[in-house]
Amino acid sequence: MKTWLWIATGLTVTAGVAMTRAPESQQTDPTPPRERTLAFPAPLERSINYMLDNSVKALEDPASLDEDRFGFSRIPVFRVGDHHVPLSGKVLWLYGNNTAKFDPATWESQTIGYSSQEVPSEAETRAFDRKAKEAIGYFKDGWRQPIRWTAADGYFEARQVRLSDVKCVECHQGNKQGDIVGVVMLGLSREAGQRIINAAATGP
Repeated sequence: MKTWLWIATGLTVTAGVAMTRAPESQQTDPTPPRERTLAFPAPLERSINYMLDNSVKALEDPASLDEDRFGFSRIPVFRVGDHHVPLSGKVLWLYGNNTAKFDPATWESQTIGYSSQEVPSEAETRAFDRKAKEAIGYFKDGWRQPIRWTAADGYFEARQVRLSDVKCVECHQGNKQGDIVGVVMLGLSREAGQRIINAAATGP
């Protein structure tokens, strides 16, 4: 089962899929093409929402800096700077500039997850990189909703992470409240997605 969650903090089109965004100088509307905003099947939507909502909340909410608030002594977490991201058994990828000013041209990546989880191949990594680059273009143009890809190799979703509180600026210098400082990405293989759909169909 291949499941990847990429958190681009500071941030990937499957190989052979053309980019759909116009050059920056020609863009006047942040609305992505329809195929980038279509909903996934309902069971997948619920599963993806659960994983991405928790990750974005942990990165945007200054209260997540307090381990005791969520009882993290009992929940496996990964520390991202001073933030504590709950682990769900999936691999998370972080692209970002740490606490420096957000700049996709110079961001770096790191993985988050259990050591036993399968690590994406170099080709898969490059494909996610291209999707993240496409997504951040829409987000920087003003799009606030998720960006999605339904492809032969699976289901993918990207969300933005913003500085939600003025307190965030104390660490993320060079940015201001409301700025984008990251992109969260999740990838589910077709097989993994189908298992979620099948389980929902046969469940109680």
